[in-house]
Amino acid sequence: MPIQTNITGLGTNEFGLSQFGENGGITTYGTTAGGNNLSAMERSWFQVRNPGATAQTPLSELKKLYWEKQLGSSYVNAGMQTLETEWLRHLITQNGGTPSSNYNGDLWRQLLSTLGVVPSKYLNENKMKFYIYQTI
Repeated sequence: MPIQTNITGLGTNEFGLSQFGENGGITTYGTTAGGNNLSAMERSWFQVRNPGATAQTPLSELKKLYWEKQLGSSYVNAGMQTLETEWLRHLITQNGGTPSSNYNGDLWRQLLSTLGVVPSKYLNENKMKFYIYQTI
C-alpha cells in the first residue's frame, strides 16, 4: 500500500520504507517489494521509545508502557482502548488542537491534520503516516 509512488527511491527509513520524494515539504514513503505492515512499523516505533525493551517484548506491552509513561500514573490500570484514545487526545491538544471526537479513527485523522499531514480515509494508513511523520 504505497502512500506515494512517483519517482525512483531515494533511500529507506528505519522501517525499510523507500523514500520517494517531497510533497508539500513532507517527505513521503511507500513500501518496497516485500512490503511492510503496520504491526512491524508500530513495533519499531514503540520499541525505540521503550529503552530496555527486547524483540521478545509483546507489542501490546510496548504500547502500554509508552502510553502510561506519556499519560501519567492515573492511567496505569486503564485498558488499551482507553490508553490509545487518551494518548491521541493528548497529542492533538499538545499540538494546538482540540479533540473533536471520542472515536479513535476520527482522532487519528484529526491528529494528522493537526500535524499538517493529509489524512487518509483508512485507519491503518493514518497510523502508518503518523509513525513515518514522527521519524522524519
